[in-house]
Amino acid sequence: MKRVSPLVGIIIIAATAIVLFGGVFGWQYFVTKVQNQASSQNTVDTSVTELKQKILSGIKQLLDNGYDEQLGLKVTNYIREYEKIVPDDNDIESALNAMTDKFGPCWGIPEGECRE
Repeated sequence: MKRVSPLVGIIIIAATAIVLFGGVFGWQYFVTKVQNQASSQNTVDTSVTELKQKILSGIKQLLDNGYDEQLGLKVTNYIREYEKIVPDDNDIESALNAMTDKFGPCWGIPEGECRE
C-alpha cells in the first residue's frame, strides 16, 4: 500500500482550506451585494412615490385654495427632481396642464422671471 508523502498531504489540506475559505467569502460578497441592490431599489421606488405624492398633493392644494407663490415654487422644485427620475408620467402631465389652464404658464416661476 502506497502512502501519501507529508508534503503532498499538507498541500492538499492547504488547497482545500483556501478553496473553502474563499468560497465562504465569495458567497457572502455576492449575497450581500444582491441584498443591497434590492434594498436600494426599494428606497428609490419609495422616494419616487413620495415625491409624486408631494407634487400631486401640492397641485391639489393650489387648485383648491388658489395660487400661493411659495407653495408653487416648492411644487416646481419637486417636479424638477421627479422628472430627473421619471421623465414621462401621465398623472403629472395632466396635473400640470390643469395648473397651466387655471394659473397660466408662469405658475411656479418666481415673479419677474417668467417670459411668456
